[in-house]
Amino acid sequence: VVAGSGGSVRDALRTFISLALTRKFATALVELPSDDLDAAAGHPVRAFRRAQVVAWRGTEFVKSGVTSARVAETLGTAQQEEFANSAIEWLCQQQSSIGESRMVHD
Repeated sequence: VVAGSGGSVRDALRTFISLALTRKFATALVELPSDDLDAAAGHPVRAFRRAQVVAWRGTEFVKSGVTSARVAETLGTAQQEEFANSAIEWLCQQQSSIGESRMVHD
C-alpha cells in the first residue's frame, strides 16, 4: 500500500517487516526474474526469500536450499527476520565452502 501510493518499496518493507532489509534487497524483490518467481510456485514468502538470496549474490544451490527450508514458509517477527536475513547473508558468503563440502559428502 505504501509503495503503491508513491512511497518506496524499501521503506514499506522496513516499516512492516524488518529494518535490516536493504535497498539492494528491495531492488532484487521488485526485479525478481520470472524463473525465480516460477521456482517460488506462487508462494510470496518463497519469492521474498529468493530475492534475499539474489540480493546477497547467492547461487541457485543456495536459493533452492533457502526456499525449501522452514524459513520460507512464513515471515517472522522483526527480530526473527533480522536473524533470517543475517543467516541468508552468511550462507551466501560461505556458498563456495558449502558447495565444496556438499560435493565431498555426495
